[in-house]
Amino acid sequence: MTLEPNPHDLVLVSAIALLFAAIAISWRQTRRLLRSQTALQEAHAFSERMLETADAMVVGLDLGGRVVLFNRAAEEITGYLRGEMLGTDWIRAAVPPDLAPRASQAFQKIAQGDPLRHFEGPIQTKSGQIRTLSWRNSHLVREGKVVGTLSFGIDITDRIAVEERLRKRERDLKAQRDLLQAISLFQNRLFLLDEGQIAGCILEFLQNFTPRPGCLLLRAETGSYHCFARSPGRDHHCAGQRSDLRGTPLHDAILNREPFYSSNLQDFPPMGQKGCDCLDHDPIRALLCVPIVFEEECLGILFAAAEEVDGITVELRAILPLLTSTVRLAITKARLYENLVRNESRFRILLESAPDAILMFDPENGEIRDANPSAIALFGYGSREAFDAASKKDAPGSAVREFLANCLDVILEERPAPFITPIQDRQGAIIPCEIRVVRLPAVGRGVLRLSLLDVRERESLEAERRQHATQLLENDKILALGTLAAGMAHEITQPLQGISMACETLRKRLSRGPADGALFDGKLAHVEGYVARIQRLIEHVRAFSRERRGEPPRPFDPRESLEGATSLMAAQFARHQVAFAVRAEETPLRVLGNPFDLEQVLLNLLTNAKDAVETRARAGAVEYRPSVELRLARDGQRVLCEIRDNGVGIPPAIRHRLFEPFFTTKPVGQGTGLGLALCQGIIKDMGGTIDIESAADGPTLVRISLPEAP
Repeated sequence: MTLEPNPHDLVLVSAIALLFAAIAISWRQTRRLLRSQTALQEAHAFSERMLETADAMVVGLDLGGRVVLFNRAAEEITGYLRGEMLGTDWIRAAVPPDLAPRASQAFQKIAQGDPLRHFEGPIQTKSGQIRTLSWRNSHLVREGKVVGTLSFGIDITDRIAVEERLRKRERDLKAQRDLLQAISLFQNRLFLLDEGQIAGCILEFLQNFTPRPGCLLLRAETGSYHCFARSPGRDHHCAGQRSDLRGTPLHDAILNREPFYSSNLQDFPPMGQKGCDCLDHDPIRALLCVPIVFEEECLGILFAAAEEVDGITVELRAILPLLTSTVRLAITKARLYENLVRNESRFRILLESAPDAILMFDPENGEIRDANPSAIALFGYGSREAFDAASKKDAPGSAVREFLANCLDVILEERPAPFITPIQDRQGAIIPCEIRVVRLPAVGRGVLRLSLLDVRERESLEAERRQHATQLLENDKILALGTLAAGMAHEITQPLQGISMACETLRKRLSRGPADGALFDGKLAHVEGYVARIQRLIEHVRAFSRERRGEPPRPFDPRESLEGATSLMAAQFARHQVAFAVRAEETPLRVLGNPFDLEQVLLNLLTNAKDAVETRARAGAVEYRPSVELRLARDGQRVLCEIRDNGVGIPPAIRHRLFEPFFTTKPVGQGTGLGLALCQGIIKDMGGTIDIESAADGPTLVRISLPEAP
């Protein structure tokens, strides 16, 4: 059976299907609308967050100029809260009053649709501070109509201040560059002028900045001053003593070495009354003084005067300190040049009048730059022209070139000590000369000063001196032998008494019969010993007193000299009850010289020690026991000989004169004053030293140090 569809059922199904389709479409549209609303809310929230977190100030105004939007940055910049500003007239609240009318007109044009532009303008904060902002503006449009404005502002107040400071700094730098260029040109004119010309240049330069410039120059060595000043149509100059300036602003600047500025000079007397009338020609109200200081010394003052209180400009107060460094350098150079000229004149006088022959030799080109008359005469030339011709490098065979050829290597070594070399003059005569080499200047490359001294006369005098010294040495030996005569007599008397007693004994024994051979031999042996002892003493005295001129030095043991001196002095010490001790090192010692010369030194020193202890003993010192000690020992590579006594000592006032010839503290007739001087000469010739340590009324130590001979 076939079922036929009911038309009514088909209509119902279709209606139901259409209903469900409509519901589905409506659901989709609803969901889409909900998503759009959510997105719009999120976008609005994002915009709100962007406005709140933006660094720029955001302000929205309606067409009446009332605030409808005000973000957090706007609150921070203006100091107003959002609640205070919403609905408030922006121009009345935030625009400075003097700019309000113009700002209102500009806003009306914008509200009427004029194109907006970027501009910079000031606002007034809640606290009254003026801030400058850079604005970017746009229209608020609703349904195609302008309903207000939206402005974004960035605070550029600090940036503008920095830019202004940079512009000012650039202007200052440009002014300083211009000033430095002017000073540089000024410097080129200033240097190598004398002080008067320098002062004139200073006044000419400063007149570009002030009508009344001045310059005061001081001379410390004379305590004087020279003052130069300029006023419109007239120059002024005065001079005097620095003390004349006391009580003036100039003196205060000099004394304090600090700039002085005053716009009220009524507290100071007129300059003319104090000795300086350069500032007394016009009524002056303001004065600026800047000292010119070099190494704590005030060389002078730069100053500017004005009739008006504000006549000293800020520019001028900056220029003078800058100028002082240039002026200081110029004055210093001028004075150095003045000293150079003066010293060159003195040098020329000294060079020309020097008794020594002096040559100025240039080692770079081998030329002699200068020579004094003594040098010209030394080489046998009659004129400077002849000498100059002979000193040229192309003049071989001349006396001067031969001298340089023979001594050039030694000269270029610039030996600090002088050396002696023979030179041959123009006539062929051989002249021994002492040559000293000094580089001029002392540092750097320069010429060499050669001083040539003819030593023929000095060598003759030196030979005479050596002869006289030898004679004095021999005379001192005679004096020493005379002083030791009593001791020598004792040394000879004792063996003579022994010989006499031996002879008496033998005579008595022979008177009683033949003598015993052993006794006879023994007595003869005693006699021979006594005779040998006398003979040794006589031989030693003869050797000691013999003149030894010209004998070369030889190595010897200093104990030889010590034994000879003590053998002659022991009896002297014993006779005067002086405790005498000798301590000599047992190991061999060697020194270079003459043993009898060293013996003479020891005799002199022991004699002085004996006199010192006897003088103290005669003074009646309580419980005083005179003593002299002699010690001989090795000290490294040297040999020490020390003599110590406990005598009267040496006062400090005369200690520095002990080795002066003919100086003595002994009474007239008891001393020549040559003993210690001769001792020092002998020890010095042996390459040694002699020192004395002593104090008044205290012990004395004489120390001889000699190099040990190889």
